[in-house]
Amino acid sequence: YPLFSVLAFLGFFLVLIPLPWHLQAWNSGTCFYMMWASLACLNQFVNSLVWADDSINRAPVWCDISS
Repeated sequence: YPLFSVLAFLGFFLVLIPLPWHLQAWNSGTCFYMMWASLACLNQFVNSLVWADDSINRAPVWCDISS
């Protein structure tokens, strides 16, 4: 069961829920942190799907790009 993938995708959306309120209040630091955290969750979600059951490092540079 892909629990990590489901939770990473759920985290992507849950982090963005309060974004409209913080945009309205002009909390730029909080907004940037929420966008950064949501992109990190989305990155982990995509990586968990693309690299599932694969231990061979087929793209060694991707670690530098995605982190």
